[in-house]
Amino acid sequence: MTNELLLFPYRFKRIGWIILIPATIIGIMMWFDGFQGIPSYLLPEAINSNAANQYYELCHGETVTRVLNNIALIGVLIGTTLVCCSREKVEDEMIGIIRLNSLLAAFYANTAAVCLAALFIYDLTFLEVMLCELIALPVLFTVIFRIRLYMLKKGSDDEK
Repeated sequence: MTNELLLFPYRFKRIGWIILIPATIIGIMMWFDGFQGIPSYLLPEAINSNAANQYYELCHGETVTRVLNNIALIGVLIGTTLVCCSREKVEDEMIGIIRLNSLLAAFYANTAAVCLAALFIYDLTFLEVMLCELIALPVLFTVIFRIRLYMLKKGSDDEK
């Protein structure tokens, strides 16, 4: 059994990007607002009316917060998995070697970051860092893999 059998088809890469980009935007917007539901800077200013206060409480309710947190986290994880684990248009042995080396580099960087976080970060901030570390490995892999593929393609274009 080859590594190619374990990869998703190439068309899943586009689906992954379609899921990843909005989920990342939602996650970043919620991060700046403390993961408290719909970011408060997107809501209209609270007016001293009962209806406006109910609307504000609904947007920051426990259910909305949990749903948005799950959309952001699961969307980023599924999106990066589809992007990382989808075949390239031309999947050859060199791409496989680059894929493996990129995965190892991302794993080493992620492990070092977790060790440093465990040594220097405490309390609730540690939980935020661990949330970022949860999605860091596939994101790092994607970045490293894309850079190495770009360098390979640029090098082959320069030879022509």
